[in-house]
Amino acid sequence: MKRATLLLPLFAAFSLLLEPAQAYVGFRRFHPGEWESRFGAGYFITDRNYDPTGQEKSLPSNSSYSLMEAGANARYVLSPSWSLTGDLALGYAESKALNINRSNSGLTGARLGIEYATGFESFDLIPEFSYYFPMEKVDLNQDKAMISEGVSETLFNMNMQAAFENFVLYGSLGYLMRDEGRSDLAPWGVGFEFPLTNSSLGARLFGHESISNDIDHGDVTSENLRQSTSARVNGGSLKFYGINPSLIATEGYVNFNLSGAFGVSLGAGLTLKGADTAAGYHLQAALIYRFKPRPKSLRPRQENRLSLDPYVDQFVEDTNDGVDQKLFQPTPKPLPKHLLPPLPPEPKNPPPKKRPRRSEVETKRLRQQMNEAEMTIELKADKKSKRRKKY
Repeated sequence: MKRATLLLPLFAAFSLLLEPAQAYVGFRRFHPGEWESRFGAGYFITDRNYDPTGQEKSLPSNSSYSLMEAGANARYVLSPSWSLTGDLALGYAESKALNINRSNSGLTGARLGIEYATGFESFDLIPEFSYYFPMEKVDLNQDKAMISEGVSETLFNMNMQAAFENFVLYGSLGYLMRDEGRSDLAPWGVGFEFPLTNSSLGARLFGHESISNDIDHGDVTSENLRQSTSARVNGGSLKFYGINPSLIATEGYVNFNLSGAFGVSLGAGLTLKGADTAAGYHLQAALIYRFKPRPKSLRPRQENRLSLDPYVDQFVEDTNDGVDQKLFQPTPKPLPKHLLPPLPPEPKNPPPKKRPRRSEVETKRLRQQMNEAEMTIELKADKKSKRRKKY
């Protein structure tokens, strides 16, 4: 079975913009020299929270919180095993609480990452490392809605993917370290895709679990300050700034291949379970553009190429098999008259032409004809002499 990363040209634009701290999600291609850019937007809305026990509760006083994010992602494949990634996102948040509306907009953060693909017979393992740094911090005294978690994050992730005849499977499990005393998380996800003609359908289940305690966990005063800040600026929503959060969510998506380079992805999802985090719905869309620069070549242009692919055209057959390869070379075409070399000039006094030498058979035939002619002449002469004697 060939490497899974080379089997299917699939598109996967998932919650990259909704959770920019997470690395690239979905089926990954490793075509050396390929650039991939994604431009998209996501929308999240909530009016409920999951409490520390996992119970779903509505926000007080009919409050609500919404977040709209847009951003760009770039990925460059250095070799069949290495790739670099990076993304930048901006957001607009709006909260409603007690007839007071608050909003905020700006850059949320940026991320840089590196991936390494290790191929096995039937699946790929892809370790990755990424670092996320926020553009805006979270302050207990702030009076505007939150657009991000506001802390730097370091991610170590292990991805697995496998391509089968009719579908693709992928999954990931990682370790996310967060600064400023926030709890460390274990992000995870599993998904599958079904390729169709010029499109694909897929779904995934994803989330994260806190694997360490927040610095404010167990401190009643600190916990109350955190909750009062969220109630004031986010309408009570725990989309960000929760203590020891955990989440389970799902989504479905469809990808369209518009041409060889362009694609579009549309998706929607919702939260299923959690603790100290927001419960809500999200929508997203992304435009995907892939291209591979044509390699420069110093060879002259060949008109009779076997393939339009420059890499296929560079194929050289091994002819060291003991057979004379001149037998397979085409007969050279005659040169045009104007390219032929000039003929040598004729001499002024050409030598006499030599008579061609007769063959032995022709010589015998000529001798026989001459003998027959002599005999005929002698017979005619003999008859004339007899007539003269008679008269």
